Amino acid sequence: MSQVIKGKTNYGLIEYCRKQLGKPYWWGTSGQISTKALLASLRKLYKSQYEKPMYGNAESQLGVKVHDCMGLIEGFFWSETPESAAKCNSNGFNDTTADRLLASATEKGDIASIPEIPGLSVHFKGHVGVYEGNGMVIEARGHEFGVVRTKLKERPWTAWAKIPQLEYQTPQQAVADITEKEKRKTAKTILLWTSVISGVALLTFGAFKAYKYWKNGD
Repeated sequence: MSQVIKGKTNYGLIEYCRKQLGKPYWWGTSGQISTKALLASLRKLYKSQYEKPMYGNAESQLGVKVHDCMGLIEGFFWSETPESAAKCNSNGFNDTTADRLLASATEKGDIASIPEIPGLSVHFKGHVGVYEGNGMVIEARGHEFGVVRTKLKERPWTAWAKIPQLEYQTPQQAVADITEKEKRKTAKTILLWTSVISGVALLTFGAFKAYKYWKNGD
């Protein structure tokens, strides 16, 4: 049984996927930053894919995060932030495929029975997307499309699943989690500014003493 990875929630996955909307689909990627070196490596590893005419524009897509369908989910687990480069096979989440992800899930069902839970994975053979809620899906659809938002009912999904390594929060839990994070962030900011103010006060006092010494000679 897969273990839930601390700090990785369904709402975090949705936030990550939303940040990737409009970015390119590159076969065999999971949130790396696109570079000429990465492209050259991918062309060797997946020659039959990257020889396709549609990849002729790949060199114009450098400098951004890139994913394939399963890579969109892997990128979330392997990245510190939606903008940072992924570190493959990190954070306790191992490289897998869309079909193996579905097979590993203990909570899953036919697409007709999908519950209204953001962050579920949705599947058809060889492909996976992320259910955003309200009948919408975010998926790395293919190189011609990139990462896009689609309507659940307009795509041939056959199954849904809870990703075993993901913590599924209720909206109330997600809000409470955000509030707690904001509290910690505010506390850190206060501590930082307290240190800065204290430092300025010490410097000011030191400067005053130096001036007094220079003026009075004592």
